[in-house]
Amino acid sequence: MLDGKKVLINVDKLLTNHTSIKFREFINANRETVFTASLYGKYTQMYILDEDMSAPKWMFFEDDLIEVENV
Repeated sequence: MLDGKKVLINVDKLLTNHTSIKFREFINANRETVFTASLYGKYTQMYILDEDMSAPKWMFFEDDLIEVENV
């Protein structure tokens, strides 16, 4: 579980599956950004990123994120 942990977006994985121009722009612009993952509502594998200032915030599955150690 990644709740409260520092993560990177798995950009290369997501680029192969998503065609939304706005989403692709967001993940490319944040390729090296370290975020804090927070569980979204009652879901157990859906996360939002605390530092994401988008409205509404983008949501990610757990396997779309990479845990970062020692940040």
